[in-house]
Amino acid sequence: RLAGGETVTAIALDCGYQSPAAFSTMFRRVLGQPPSAFQAGALRSPGGP
Repeated sequence: RLAGGETVTAIALDCGYQSPAAFSTMFRRVLGQPPSAFQAGALRSPGGP
């Protein structure tokens, strides 16, 4: 969904997180980068991740 350009806020709330900050913290712990960096890389790559 990030690769498709959806906002972090929308994804966080849809996934049940109480805030985008909580989602971002967990995303960074699991993937080693913030959602914004992941999204920027995915949007630059042909076809996304």
